[in-house]
Amino acid sequence: MKRLLFILLMVVGFSSASFANFYVDLMGAMVNTDDLKNQTGLGLGLGYGLNDEIDLYFRSTYTEATDDPNTPLEINYEHITFMAGIAYTPIIPVLNRFRISWKNTFLAGYSMSDVDLKDFGESVSDSGLALAFWTGLKYDATQMIAPFFDIGYHKSFYQNKMEDISVQGFQFAFGIRFYLTNTKKYSTGY
Repeated sequence: MKRLLFILLMVVGFSSASFANFYVDLMGAMVNTDDLKNQTGLGLGLGYGLNDEIDLYFRSTYTEATDDPNTPLEINYEHITFMAGIAYTPIIPVLNRFRISWKNTFLAGYSMSDVDLKDFGESVSDSGLALAFWTGLKYDATQMIAPFFDIGYHKSFYQNKMEDISVQGFQFAFGIRFYLTNTKKYSTGY
C-alpha cells in the first residue's frame, strides 16, 4: 500500500500542473457484503485528472449494519475499504451537450470487515485485498459542483478468520463532486 501511494504521489508531482484537475467526492453508499448483510454508510473520493478522459482516483468507504438492535442477540457489522485506481470518462458528445458524463472506475486496495456479537463480547475481523469496479453518471451542475450516481461490484479476499465468509456484492453511491482546481469553462469546455 505504501508503494502504491508513493507511485501515485510521484505521478501527480511530476505531471504538468497546467492540466491538473483536483476534485473531492463526498457520498452516501449502500453496500451488499453478501454474508455480512447489506450495509449503509459514507465515502470519500479524491481524484487527479491526468487528461480529459483518465484520472487517478482514491476512494474510501465506511459502512455498517446492525441485526436485532438493543436485544441480547445484537450483531454489529462493519466494512471499510481504502482503494486506488484509474477512472475513465469517455468523451461522448451527445452526453456532453447536456453536461453529463459517463464514468468508469477500476480500483484495487485494502478491505477490512468486522462482526461484533455485542452481548457475548466476541468479535471476528479480517483484512485483505479488495477489487472493485464502478460505473455511473455525473452531471456538471456548475463549474465546481457535480452530483453523481454510481453502481458497482466489489470483492474482498480474506485469508484468516473470515476465509470462508463471502464478502462481495453490488454497491450503490450517491454523491457530489467538488472540483478544486482548473475547472472547465462553459464557453470552451462543453
